[in-house]
Amino acid sequence: MDIWIREFSELIRQLLGDPNSGIEYAVLAVVVTASLILTMYLAGSAMRIPNLGIVRRILALVIGIGFLMTVRVGVQKFLLPFVEAEWLRPAVMIGVPLIAGAAVVIPIQQAIFRSSYVATLITFAASIVLAGLLVVLTNAVLGAVLGGEKESAAIKNRRDAINQVIEQ
Repeated sequence: MDIWIREFSELIRQLLGDPNSGIEYAVLAVVVTASLILTMYLAGSAMRIPNLGIVRRILALVIGIGFLMTVRVGVQKFLLPFVEAEWLRPAVMIGVPLIAGAAVVIPIQQAIFRSSYVATLITFAASIVLAGLLVVLTNAVLGAVLGGEKESAAIKNRRDAINQVIEQ
């Protein structure tokens, strides 16, 4: 069980862009969660999925993303060691979770949302794509802000050192 927990936590860190601190991790987690729920709502409304409440949307997201992560970890730990062709490894890492998602996750979400397969697929895919885009943008903003703070501190230290030399 420890290997699954370790792999899940490593996968989450990778999906969030490998945050350096707890604050970055928390900001990214909030941004991803809010964007997933909001996109699920907006895309669902655009696809004429009835508004069934936030609980069903969260349930669908937890089931969908949890299943995809479980499949990804399972493929990485139990299937990938048997794939010898290097060119086939990325296809297996991406293809197996996609096929499993299309065969299992979307029908479960379809039952939760009481909607068509295509509407559910588009809604889930749009929410994941937008969350990924927001992770990239949030990491860029955090990198710029934190990098600016470090540069600002370095400039202040140099200025203080120069002032001390001048005063002596």
